[in-house]
Amino acid sequence: MGESLEWRQKTLDSLGKDYASVYCSSINCFKNKQKIIDEVNEIDGEIDGCLVGRKKGLPGGSPYHFFRKKVLIESSGYHESLKFNEDFELILRISKRWKFFGVNRPGFIRHIRDNSWSNTDPYISYNGVESFLDIALKDELLPMIEINKRRKDNRLSLIKKLLIQRRKFKEVIPYIDEAFDIMYPKNIKEFLLYILNRMIKIIYGLK
Repeated sequence: MGESLEWRQKTLDSLGKDYASVYCSSINCFKNKQKIIDEVNEIDGEIDGCLVGRKKGLPGGSPYHFFRKKVLIESSGYHESLKFNEDFELILRISKRWKFFGVNRPGFIRHIRDNSWSNTDPYISYNGVESFLDIALKDELLPMIEINKRRKDNRLSLIKKLLIQRRKFKEVIPYIDEAFDIMYPKNIKEFLLYILNRMIKIIYGLK
């Protein structure tokens, strides 16, 4: 693991100047759990922005990437107003001009905590992702259908966190409505949530 920077630098040097980054896989460490290698999709060339941050797509976190310094300077770095998905936004901007090279080889150890500040208040991450998607829409970083998918996923993630925290269902209902107004249920779990939401609204006379 100690030679991670060296082999990624050598790989980047061997590629053309139109390559922005060499990205790698990671070793994920969870508290009191076995270490897991987080594999990545090896890509050589232009990327599909819809894959950024997606499971088995293209890693959206900057620690996975070894960027060419010139690329970061010309891209002006992170969007300073973002507190969530700022790495996604940077990668998507860079992908408009440059290529990426993926190597399915662990390059760093990632320690994952359960008690992060965003998990304490689920609205923090929810609002942060929405801000990213607003910028992605304005700057045309993602196609509209992908933005809608991510808006729906963001609401479903918030719903799950609120239910785990045993919040009142009345607090959850608006986000269920919004999620399925954006896109219809796509699997059994989503369909059951959709039906449950409708039943509760009928029982309690909610609109």
